[in-house]
Amino acid sequence: MIVRRVTRSKAISVEYSLTRLGKTIIAPLGGMCRWAKRYHRKVTADVRLPEAYEGQ
Repeated sequence: MIVRRVTRSKAISVEYSLTRLGKTIIAPLGGMCRWAKRYHRKVTADVRLPEAYEGQ
């Protein structure tokens, strides 16, 4: 879904881009973002830390 390309000019750099398949997820993610923007105040989360982290 993502292409990683290393370019070797004067300075080595890395470029990332979406494949054709990766581009097909843009519309569904956009819909999810619009939903989240609209309903974020109504959505809550109950976050619990694993026992290993309690008391640290």
